[in-house]
Amino acid sequence: MSAIPSRLRDAVGSIFRFEPFQCGKWEAVLLRLIFAWLASSLILTAPPSFPDTPHPHGLAHFMDLGFLRDATTVHWLSLTATLTLALGALGIAEPLTLGWTLFVVIASKSYNQSQGVIGHAGQLLTLCLLAQWLASVWALRKSAAGLRGLIWGGLESWKRQVWWITQTIAASYTVSACTKLINSDFTWPFRGAHFLVQILKAHEENRASYLGEPGQFAQWTVRLLTDHPTLGNAMLIPAFVLEFFAFLALLNRRLSLAFGLGLLAFHNMTDLNMAIDFGAHQQLLWLFLVNPIFWAGAAILLVRSRFRPQA
Repeated sequence: MSAIPSRLRDAVGSIFRFEPFQCGKWEAVLLRLIFAWLASSLILTAPPSFPDTPHPHGLAHFMDLGFLRDATTVHWLSLTATLTLALGALGIAEPLTLGWTLFVVIASKSYNQSQGVIGHAGQLLTLCLLAQWLASVWALRKSAAGLRGLIWGGLESWKRQVWWITQTIAASYTVSACTKLINSDFTWPFRGAHFLVQILKAHEENRASYLGEPGQFAQWTVRLLTDHPTLGNAMLIPAFVLEFFAFLALLNRRLSLAFGLGLLAFHNMTDLNMAIDFGAHQQLLWLFLVNPIFWAGAAILLVRSRFRPQA
């Protein structure tokens, strides 16, 4: 009988064993290129439709962002930010090129957020861009190449950028769970009885804003929670556990895959029930936590090793 607890302990230890992420050359290159393509969606292409910033937010606290109302200025900002993002993706002068792109993105998002209504659809993507830039700056500290290190960070810097972005994604979900706990006096996971109200509010907002009607799945969820309100806890608690323990995805590739898929399911359920689309979050989960590029490479190496001729 003692063998069973020993095997269980070994199995649990294997699941939660820390195995540093070994990012390969092509994995780092492809992840950074795809991430740059995702980040390009953050760059403004037209002046904001709002005439002023009545509720300053972000950079609007420290500088006048009125220059964003000029169409010519915005055109050149968009052009240069796109160019510097592309140069950064190619590894050229990343502390400077990514830094300029980051400034343009944060300035435009600060302007939009200064209208008094806070949106966070692009929040995680912007945080990941910030993490990438910080990793490129950190590489200067680690480099003995001087000016050459500023112009070309190199493979080790690229791998560090991928790792810091992955940490940012996992940390953002854990922070989200902690925020819910603190703002609800530690009762959020057990507010299942109120979950139905939140779903109905989301339906009304979607109807008023976009003339959208809830789908069949959402209607079924409403009927289910109307008849059994406490079942809301069965929906909220697993979602909370996934978010709160998302940092465990950083222990090894297996947990990264598991939490990535779990959080994707969480977002899909939220979209089905409440029509709240976190497309950028899901793209980042696919790219860095699920990371099909790594698993495809691992599968290729496994097949090669199985069919390699014996010496």
